[in-house]
Amino acid sequence: MVAAKFKIEPDRLYWFAGGFFKPVEEFDGRCYWLQEDYPKNFERLEQDWGIHLVKTEKGYVPAQNKAPGSLDKDSQALEILFRFSMKQAPNSSV
Repeated sequence: MVAAKFKIEPDRLYWFAGGFFKPVEEFDGRCYWLQEDYPKNFERLEQDWGIHLVKTEKGYVPAQNKAPGSLDKDSQALEILFRFSMKQAPNSSV
């Protein structure tokens, strides 16, 4: 069953991002696009999570390999994934 594979309950509402599901009641739905049109969102990512992104020819990458902090790394990564979304304009070289 698909629900079992993704560990979701059939009668529950979820947000979806990057292949992961998060119950609606566990997330406020606010999302910050990480693209050059919104430079304050990069500042917010660094301020909230201590992650500084640097621009490379292949796109933006974290200046460090993992998110800092004492939270469980998997749950922290999911929080960051659902909070911040990398968007890219069509025909962009980034």
